Formats: sequence, C-alpha cells, structure tokens
Amino acid sequence: MRRKLSNIVSVVHSFFRFCILRLITSDGMQIDGIVERFSPNVIVEVERKGRMKIGKKVRAHSGCIFKVRKNAELILEDECSFNYGCMVFCRKKIVICEGVEFGPSVKIYDHDH
Repeated sequence: MRRKLSNIVSVVHSFFRFCILRLITSDGMQIDGIVERFSPNVIVEVERKGRMKIGKKVRAHSGCIFKVRKNAELILEDECSFNYGCMVFCRKKIVICEGVEFGPSVKIYDHDH
C-alpha cells in the first residue's frame, strides 16, 4: 500500500512539475502523454532555446539529473527508464530510443569535458 501511495504522489508531482516547466520554457518542453514517474528528487534543467521531448511512460528514479543547454535537444522516447543517479547532459542532441533502460549511475554526455 505504501509503495502504491508513493507512486501516486510521484505521478501527481511529475504532472505539476512538467506543467510548470512547460510554462517556463514555452516551446522548449514537449510531453507526449503522461510522464509515468519522475521522482521528486530528479533535477530537470532546460535552458532558453533548449528543447526536451519526453515520450510516454518515461521513468526516472531519485538522483537523476537532466540538463539541456541553449540550442540543444534531448529526446526521451516512449518507455525509457533511468535508474538511481543517472545523468544526461546535452549540449547538442541526444536521442534515447524507445524501451531503453539504464542501470544505476549511468552518465551520458554529447560533448567532451
């Protein structure tokens, strides 16, 4: 019962969070359907003129970070899953294809440090 309640809270939190992000970033955020579960501890940053498209049933656990820089594009297709502590830093373009699942602490960059 507790897990079910936690999932409901995460879904409701995700809905309001992405509604606000969509307002702030105007054209920068596109969501197809309902984001299944983004933990309240997930960081999502989309800079002005950056774009982030989220497909259906995308999940991200606690500690995940998604950063989309100016003029960059991040596409998360349907049913992607990010385990605890994953990071995605996008400066140009990253596409995560449908059904891809990442284990804990995976880091994805499209640029060199």
